[in-house]
Amino acid sequence: MKKIAKIGFLTKIVIISFIAMGAVFATLIASHIYERNITETRVVFRQLGLDLSAASDFLTEQAQKYVQYGEIKYYNAYWDEIDNKQNRQRVVSELTRLGAPASELELVAKAAQLSNTLALLEDRAFDAVKAGDMELARSLMFGNEYDEGKIPIIETMDEFHAALDARTLQAQENSRMLSNIMLFAFAVLILIVAVIIITPLRKILSTLKETIGHLQKTTSNINSASHQLTESSGSLAHGSSEQAANIETTSAAMNETASMVDSNAENTKQATKLAHEAKNNADSGKTKMQDMVSSMEELKESSNTVSKIVKTIDEIAFQTNLLAINATVEAARAGGDSGRSFGVVAEEVRNLAQKSAEAAANTTAIIEKNIILSNRGRQLSGEVAESLTLITNEVSDLNNIISEINSASEEQASGVNQINIAINHMEKISQSSAAVAQENSAAANDLLSSSNALSDVTAELIAML
Repeated sequence: MKKIAKIGFLTKIVIISFIAMGAVFATLIASHIYERNITETRVVFRQLGLDLSAASDFLTEQAQKYVQYGEIKYYNAYWDEIDNKQNRQRVVSELTRLGAPASELELVAKAAQLSNTLALLEDRAFDAVKAGDMELARSLMFGNEYDEGKIPIIETMDEFHAALDARTLQAQENSRMLSNIMLFAFAVLILIVAVIIITPLRKILSTLKETIGHLQKTTSNINSASHQLTESSGSLAHGSSEQAANIETTSAAMNETASMVDSNAENTKQATKLAHEAKNNADSGKTKMQDMVSSMEELKESSNTVSKIVKTIDEIAFQTNLLAINATVEAARAGGDSGRSFGVVAEEVRNLAQKSAEAAANTTAIIEKNIILSNRGRQLSGEVAESLTLITNEVSDLNNIISEINSASEEQASGVNQINIAINHMEKISQSSAAVAQENSAAANDLLSSSNALSDVTAELIAML
């Protein structure tokens, strides 16, 4: 291990090298982008210089055409360029925005200042045209003085273009030089990384071959132990299968027991319901019996009333009898006015007869009421009998349900017995499984020894990382 280069140290060197390569590559790309931008900027600057020269030439051209032909359109075009288009001011603003150096901006300002001298001559020529002196106007625009004033402007613009070209060409050259340097550095870094990786890689591969040999031996030992563990696992699996079958039987018995318990619960609910209904029927019978007693009491009172009325009728009948006797006697004696007395007596007899009739009517009504009450009492008695019959039947059903509950309880006891038998069988199989587990433990110890050897080999690999 001490003779082997650490993979971790090698990895760090490779990472640092790749970072350096990335930095160089990024610089190379940046230099190319900078070179392209310089080229594009040079084109823009050159075009701005041409636009500036073109603006000056345009003003000269329009002024000369105006004094030559006298057409107002040239005059308007001249002032449209100065007042509206303002190409000179636009070029200066764009140069400033693009970062033109002060020396170039000074040359542009100098050309503008020289143009002002020509502008004075152009104004004098325009005034001459307005005054109708075309000869003076032409001499001003095409004379030596105007040409001599134009030369410094042209020289200044040529100097501006020369400075612009020199600056942009130098920037392009510097960018190309930087790109070449970065490209060379990138190639050198690639060569260094290749040397750093290839040299220790051979030693690492040799060590890995030896390590793989150890791993093969260790793997063979693990395979042997695995075979033993597989055989033991087969026995354990067979025992587990039997245990699973017994558990399945136990589960079926438990399901049956659960079904019986559910049936018992349902029967218990039914029994409770029937008992509740029996209680309600009994309460109804009690109420009806109380109604019957009350009806009997009313019947008794009605009977007493009838007794009193009958007594009254008897008394009236008695009085009527006496009056009838007296009337007979008086009738025998009387004559003349005596007949009146007989009339009075006869009236009394009639009144008594009416009372007797009323009493007889009352007696008839009471008797009819007693008959109705008697019928009601008889009906209530029948309903009580029916209620008692229902109670008897429901009590009989309740007894039957209780019998079913007892039968179910006996079946539950039988199911519990089956569960106990199955549990005993499971216990025997568990003991057998314990013995097989001991064998598995011994095989696992052998496998553990082989695993320790494999761990040592793995530690060597880790030390290389």
